[in-house]
Amino acid sequence: PLRSSPDVSPLKFHLQCCQGLPDEGGTPAVLFWSPRCELVRVGGEGSADGLGEPQEPNLRLIRAGLLLTTAQICVLVGGGRAHVLDVAAVQAVEEARNRPSALVTIAGTGGRIWQLHVRAEPGEFVAHLRRAQRLLGLPATGSPGGP
Repeated sequence: PLRSSPDVSPLKFHLQCCQGLPDEGGTPAVLFWSPRCELVRVGGEGSADGLGEPQEPNLRLIRAGLLLTTAQICVLVGGGRAHVLDVAAVQAVEEARNRPSALVTIAGTGGRIWQLHVRAEPGEFVAHLRRAQRLLGLPATGSPGGP
């Protein structure tokens, strides 16, 4: 059987992992693809030996592929797991000035917060995200202190 990995093509990724169609019934268009992203995950749910007090939470970066369509953000992590998030759930986007990266915060279901470190040319991902938001009639998401 085929196993998904963050290095698959954007079309294959979308066909294997993304769910549903936009409300208008049209097929979502691929706006951005990068196999060079990272999911920020919080660890430390239990103690190191499985006994006693829980460890302090620690942050880990997990290699991921990211596909942005006109309706969804699809995140592919190791083990063939895909997570599909709505573009409308994006809470904040922070770009490092003149650096090829952005930190995206997304509110998931059940109160879960997702953070993605997106590696791309400066402004590239943010421009595509804002385009998707405009197409959906959503206000543009900027950094917490900016536009």
